[in-house]
Amino acid sequence: MPTVYIQPGSGTGTGTLADPYYYSSQLSSAETAAGSGGTILFIDGDYNFSSNVSFSADGVTYKAVNRLGAKILASTNSHTFTIGSTSITAPTIADGFYVENLLLVLSSPAQPATSSQTAKFINSKLTQVQRHTLVNGISSTAGSFKEVNGCELNFKPGQSGIRPFANCSGGTMSNCSVYLDFGTSYTVSIRSSAKFDSFTDCIIASNDGSSFTENYTTNATNCIFHEMGTTNSSGGTDNIFQDPLYVDPGSDLRLRPASPAIGAAS
Repeated sequence: MPTVYIQPGSGTGTGTLADPYYYSSQLSSAETAAGSGGTILFIDGDYNFSSNVSFSADGVTYKAVNRLGAKILASTNSHTFTIGSTSITAPTIADGFYVENLLLVLSSPAQPATSSQTAKFINSKLTQVQRHTLVNGISSTAGSFKEVNGCELNFKPGQSGIRPFANCSGGTMSNCSVYLDFGTSYTVSIRSSAKFDSFTDCIIASNDGSSFTENYTTNATNCIFHEMGTTNSSGGTDNIFQDPLYVDPGSDLRLRPASPAIGAAS
């Protein structure tokens, strides 16, 4: 399948490694050249935005050349980073990006969807996400079969009613580290009725368990929870309720040597 290259900034390139396309002016050209089943490789650098970001071409993989080397940055958290669309017929994948200050939206096809129509966010880091009442921290606009895998997710304080994992019915989260950096004055719904179908091999921790009003461990397997309110006492299978010992919660979700998470994944 075709592979093309892209770099930050504006200009005219041909899509080769020696002469990459330019993101600000040639993303659509890169998507056309890659086509369904193809890959756009993002050269390391800062991709700065003052508007919404969309990786939505049917069947295209958007991938950082070096994991976390391509940084999708926004000046305000009022913008979205959308992966996929309601019309995709093959997987749309974002792989290996560092994303800051943007709302992540996984947009799979309207139901009924199939597993071949998945919007995926993998091997990436999403940080400094702040969302407000009735707007979701990670959401899906339609359909099912969303996948978040191998990612680091940091949510910072916002207004009450924040729902980081709402509207993800049919989706899965696995092998992820999550930190919810909310204040005690916020009433936070971890899910709505349309929650992820499963959490597997994830670490989900908070700075204050009293902020949380809903239990979602009933669909969690082999996860570690810390300071998550009612989730500390019930639900799920083979879960651990201990401090995961992040290096620096809120900024560095690597694990300290004594972490109970080390070697505990299935």
